[in-house]
Amino acid sequence: MSVVLDPAYQGKGYAGLMMRAFICEMRQRGKKTIHLMCKTRHVELYGKFGYAYIKPSESDHGGMAWHEMIMTL
Repeated sequence: MSVVLDPAYQGKGYAGLMMRAFICEMRQRGKKTIHLMCKTRHVELYGKFGYAYIKPSESDHGGMAWHEMIMTL
């Protein structure tokens, strides 16, 4: 699953709203962790939301470098 925000709406706080709502929903559903894979340029962004870096992913989907991250709820 990929989540992409239209460039016209980037930088207006919508991604943060979506991320916080998703984290809240996962807590309400009793989830213990959230795992994600992201591109290099997004590692810092997800870190700001509380995700911890795990390692570079072995995936080369789309010919890109991916990184595994986790959030403990």
